[in-house]
Amino acid sequence: MEDNKWLLEKIDDFILGKLDTDTAQIFREALQKDDKLMEELNIRKAIYDGLETHRRRNLRLHIKGIHKEMLEELMPQTGAKKRVLWPYWAAASIVIFAIAFAWWFKSSQPQNPEDLYFAYFEPYDASLMQRTQNDTALLLISNLYKNKKYKQVLPLMEAQLNNPAAASSTLILATGITYLELDQPRKALDLFEQIDGRGDFNFADEVKWYSALAYLKAGEMDRSKTYLQQLSSNKKNKYYKNAKELLNDL
Repeated sequence: MEDNKWLLEKIDDFILGKLDTDTAQIFREALQKDDKLMEELNIRKAIYDGLETHRRRNLRLHIKGIHKEMLEELMPQTGAKKRVLWPYWAAASIVIFAIAFAWWFKSSQPQNPEDLYFAYFEPYDASLMQRTQNDTALLLISNLYKNKKYKQVLPLMEAQLNNPAAASSTLILATGITYLELDQPRKALDLFEQIDGRGDFNFADEVKWYSALAYLKAGEMDRSKTYLQQLSSNKKNKYYKNAKELLNDL
């Protein structure tokens, strides 16, 4: 009971990258064993993501509001003797510039790779069952994956991958995503490379996007950027916008 309480208290620090290396590793191991802890982590991550999006969207409006209030305070009152207005505009502009520069400086600082990973990662919505299949094992895998029961579904996925006839690119991709959810980015990358080696162009964008996130999770920023640059160079691919934003955040 005390261990659970301690882990729950550490969720926010984990999301914000405030845990030391050893404590963060203990927390990751606990996530793999505790579905409720993982569920609570996902809920809080969603809250943080929503707050960050709200902050960015309202920054410009906030600065405009400050600008308007300052001008109202600095402008001479109606009926007063006419005065030169440029000093007021200059004072207001200096303050606005200072606020904007402070925000820019804070935003321009390198962000924690794990924070960025959590901000951009969404599991691939894979349909593991083909229309012509009537495979109970694949149906079970599909249901467990969709319900984010990653610990339970992984052994079943690995067993299916040993059967070449069942190892579709969709299943391989979903297994890679499962490895990412269980904090095993290296194993995920091995599977993404398998899809790439097949030359399956139907999943080319997915392989690049999730490989970028896997390298980000592994702390290899340069390799992550390589995939993001490829995605952000083509406006037609489905991850163009996210890749461009993530590159800017890096």
